[in-house]
Amino acid sequence: MDITAKTILGFDPLPVPAAADAAAVAYTTPTAHRYQMGGLGQLEYLRAKLRVAVRLDAAATQGTATVRLTDGTSTVHSFDVDLSQATAFDLSEDVDMGQVSASALLRIEVEVTAAADAGRTIQTAAALELESPFITSSC
Repeated sequence: MDITAKTILGFDPLPVPAAADAAAVAYTTPTAHRYQMGGLGQLEYLRAKLRVAVRLDAAATQGTATVRLTDGTSTVHSFDVDLSQATAFDLSEDVDMGQVSASALLRIEVEVTAAADAGRTIQTAAALELESPFITSSC
């Protein structure tokens, strides 16, 4: 009997406001909250989906940001966000996890690539949903 197992890795459940008014890496998941794939890295994934919520404290007339799922060396997946378009963004896309090392520490990184209006802050929360085969056998 084949069953799909679902694992959800939640990043940054209490997102901290970060400056969005300067072009720089504004936020990176703290080390204690980074995920190591471990045994999950040995699986063949049926599906992986990254869900990201981005919030600005107020409307901006300018600015862009890139939100990345990274292992610290390589970008696994990224979203580009035009901060002048809205104050709330809910993003969701399939992700290829095939090349992620079992020992890599996954994290979310927010880079403001073009500054938003003075005083603007950005918050980000994310979850990575993994589906993999879960096989049971009868005795």
